[in-house]
Formats: sequence, C-alpha cells, structure tokens
Amino acid sequence: MAGGDLRSLVAVCAAVTAAMWYARFAARRLRPGLPRLAAFVPVLAVLPFLPLAFRALHPRAISGFFLAWLAEAGADKLVIAESEAVVAFVRDTGIWAAASGSQCINSLSRANLFFPSRPIDRTPMMAGGDLRSLLAVVAAVAAAMSYVRFVARRLRPGLPRLAAFVPVLAVLPVIPLAFRALHLRVTSGFFLGWLAEFKLLLLASGHGPLDTSLPLPAFVAIASLPVRRRAQRDSENAPRPGLGLVTSAVMAALLATIVSVYPHKERMNEYVLLMLYSLHVYLALELVLAFAAAAVRAVMGMDLEPQFDRPYLSASLREFWGRRWNLSVPALLRQCVSRPVRARVGGGVAGVAAGVLAAFLVSGIMHEAVIYYATLRPPTGEPTAFFALHGACAVAEGWFAAHKGWPRPPRAVATALTLAFILATGFWLIVPPITRTGTDRVVIAESEAMVAFVRDAGSWAAASVRSALTGHS
Repeated sequence: MAGGDLRSLVAVCAAVTAAMWYARFAARRLRPGLPRLAAFVPVLAVLPFLPLAFRALHPRAISGFFLAWLAEAGADKLVIAESEAVVAFVRDTGIWAAASGSQCINSLSRANLFFPSRPIDRTPMMAGGDLRSLLAVVAAVAAAMSYVRFVARRLRPGLPRLAAFVPVLAVLPVIPLAFRALHLRVTSGFFLGWLAEFKLLLLASGHGPLDTSLPLPAFVAIASLPVRRRAQRDSENAPRPGLGLVTSAVMAALLATIVSVYPHKERMNEYVLLMLYSLHVYLALELVLAFAAAAVRAVMGMDLEPQFDRPYLSASLREFWGRRWNLSVPALLRQCVSRPVRARVGGGVAGVAAGVLAAFLVSGIMHEAVIYYATLRPPTGEPTAFFALHGACAVAEGWFAAHKGWPRPPRAVATALTLAFILATGFWLIVPPITRTGTDRVVIAESEAMVAFVRDAGSWAAASVRSALTGHS
C-alpha cells in the first residue's frame, strides 16, 4: 500500500460505487437486452482499467481477479515481500496517519482546488503540441458522438436516454482544456461545452436539430459544430449562410489592419481601443464560421447555421440578440430554456417575461464558461450581470412595444441607441474580466502570429509560382 496506493484505493472505491450506482439506475429503467447493454457500455469500458491504478501487487491482483496467476513469473516472492510490508504498515498506521493528516490539512489550506493559479500560455497558436491535441480532440469527439448516435437509436427519449448520455455530457466541457492556444480553447469550448451540450440535452428529450437517421459523419458534424442540415426542397434556393469571397476578403483585410495597429495601443485612446476589440471579436467570429461553413459545405453538402445577420443594423436589444447576433445560440436557448420556462409559468406576459429572463440568465452563465476557457480564472459574475441586465431591458422593450400608440424613435436613432447601450455595458461588464487577467495580450499575440503566418504563406506561394514560371520559361 505504498506509493500512493491508499489514495488509489479511495479513488477506486469511489469510482466503483459511482459506476455501480449508475448501472443499478439504468437497469431499473431499461428492459434486458440491447438497450440495457448500450447503457452499460461506459461502465464495461472503465472497469477493466481500474485495477491498474494500484502499484502494489495485492490490490491489483485482488481487484483484477487474477489471484490464480500469482505463482507465475516469481510472483510468490512478491507476495512474501508485500505481506511483510503490510505488517509493517499496520504497525506504523497511527504515526503515518497523523503525519499525513497534518500535511494534507496544511496543503488544502494553501491550495485553491477548484481554480488553480495557472499562468496563461503566451505561445503562438498551434504551438506546443496543439496540433496533436487537435487530432486527439477530433478523434475523441467523433467517438463520443458515435456513441451518442448508437444509444439514441436504441433508447426512447426520456430519462434512460439522458442517463446514457451522462458520460459524454461530463466529458465534453473538459475536452477544450487540452489546448494551450487560446483561440482553439475558446472556439472548441463554445462548440463543445455550450452548443453540443445543449444539442445532446435536446436529443435526450426527443427535440432539437439532431436526427439519428442521419449518416454518421453528418450526425457528428451537426452535433459538434454549429451546422444545420439544408432542407431538400430549399437546397437550391436557400441563401448561403457563409460570407461571399469578396466580403470575406474585405473582412480579413480589415482584421489584419486592426491587428497591425495593436503594437501602438499604448498611444491609443482607451475607448478607441475598446472599439477595436469589439470589431476584432465580430470579424474573427464571422471569418472563422464562414471558413467552417465553406469546409463543411464542400465535404458534406451542409451549411453552417447563420451566425450573424448584420447585427450593426439592430434597432432593439430583442432584434440584436434574437435575430441578428450568434443565431445558433438563441435557437437553442428558445428550445432548452425559454419554452420550458414559459410552459411552466403559463402563457401571457408573465410567461414570456420569465422565459426571456431565464434564457438571458443561462446565456450569462454559459458566457462565464466561455470566458473561463479564455482566462483560466474563476468566474467573476460580470458576464452574468451583463446578460441579466440585457434580459431585463429586453423584457421592458417588449412591454413598451405592446403599447401600439406610444411614440417610437426613428429607426436610425433606435439603432444608434441600441449599439451604444450594448457597447457601453460590454465595456463595463464583459471586457474587464478579459483585460484584467491579461488575456487581451494573449489574443493579440496569437492574432499577430496568425497574420504573420498568412503573410509568410502568401509570400512563399508567390515565390513558388514565380520560380515555377521562370523554370518553365
């Protein structure tokens, strides 16, 4: 029991207890056969590896049910040696327990268990093994979503299906932490820790965009990315959610220009810099999702869900958050949060207001998680306060709009006021958690590295073309 095996024993006991509780829970709700076997797959996969947590032969052999093999390969000598060690261990238990307990208490009092003080990595994007991490994450997500599809095709919507999804729901939010690069961590956190989680919860209840009749590659793509299946009747006439080539080029050039002026930010006005940050976020999101849309469309013939619809034209908060900004999120929030809350509270003004407030509150909590992926620091509550404030204002807008006879400002004025309110509250509650931890400097460093990479790649391509043409001539 030396070398940490006591801690391993406690961990193994806890893991086995949780696994068997889950097995009992599933067995009491599923009939014998393939559905019950599918629900047992996570436990069946984990149990054979638990004995390997032990270094000592006795616990490993007993827990692995391999006692019949002890006499082979000199194991009998190990048995004698470990038996003597066990006797000595029992004799010294009191002294060891007292010393270990004191040390453990002192360590816990100094440590921050839930949010360790981890320095932000400032290495360029895709450095330090992130390419290997990307391949591993893609493989893990594909395997997880394949398991989800397998289970969903064999279990009816409801508690049994949700119970079978628990392992995947628990793993997805942790996967983005495999990346050191901030952009990869935040993007995968948004896709997996937010959108994919909500989609799986909807699938567990028999709703949402996922359809188990889809081919496996399409199911994995829709489950793990903000993509939607294009309707057959609209396949030719449906507008493309991706950006056009010219628009993408203009946005990329504008983003590169913004990144190129960051080295002079010390001489900029604070509010000008904040405006550049806001424009940077918008352009980066548009370009990343447009690139993903083009890739998915080329490979699978599907379109990404439209993420933006000219949010700078919004004349109200309801229009901005509900119909123009990051549209895959409100679509999921309506199904996961707003409609259930409204159904429970009841119809009418109170039900609508409760649904809107609940959706904004959940959005604030999820933004706390996304910002955690960026900063790796404890949540501050400021993003939640931001969305709670906007939710209350959206409810007030709805109440005002219900009075048809009340005067309305011109659309241009309403648009200016809406954008000013969003920017002002964003500078107040969203930006500080990012700048306070120095995360903005990491974003700038990675953005500069990406711009330099694109510039060097273009120069290399141009030089290669010139060399080929010269050699051909």
